[in-house]
Amino acid sequence: MGKKGKGKAPAFLETPEALAPFSVQVRDIIATPLGVEATVVGVGSKDGALYLCWPGGIISPASPAPAKAKNKSELEAFGYARRPQSAHIQRDITERWRTQYEQRRYGKPGPKTAAIKLPLGPNGSAGSAAFAAFAASEAAKRPQTAP
Repeated sequence: MGKKGKGKAPAFLETPEALAPFSVQVRDIIATPLGVEATVVGVGSKDGALYLCWPGGIISPASPAPAKAKNKSELEAFGYARRPQSAHIQRDITERWRTQYEQRRYGKPGPKTAAIKLPLGPNGSAGSAAFAAFAASEAAKRPQTAP
């Protein structure tokens, strides 16, 4: 007897055009009527409903199954609303802190922005003339008590 498998996961449209009726983007945080925060995954390719990722990793349509919302006003009628930009910024900061902790504690890869290489500038590694003059001055020398 063959192995019974789970069906394919529903395909989601993640383009700005598909998400335009809801006025959201992928990874936006949505406040639900019960106070739970969910993250936007995309729009269902078959039914046109907005799909959210709930805490615990469950992905389902935002509104109840019989009456799936197809635009922002219908979604707001059910009590769903996009969280303010400050919540999205705080989420990004928290994710960065978590990534830094996991890098230091478990040796996982660091945050993406930690690997940015800044350009050296027009003078290369020698630096500017003003920096060279400062480095040669007495003010740049470290005191003897410094480690």
